[in-house]
Amino acid sequence: MLVVLAVGGAAAVVAGWATATATGVLAGAAVWGSTWVAAGILVARIAVLTQPGPGR
Repeated sequence: MLVVLAVGGAAAVVAGWATATATGVLAGAAVWGSTWVAAGILVARIAVLTQPGPGR
């Protein structure tokens, strides 16, 4: 009985760690990606605003 509990506990710890790691990786990737998207939008807006146009 104790062996079953120990194995079940170990499996729960591993599953929890894997889930937390995967969630952390996905969250990190989302933050990293959104930072690059925001930077790209900012650069594009600056490029558009600094282009000489017919009305400028």
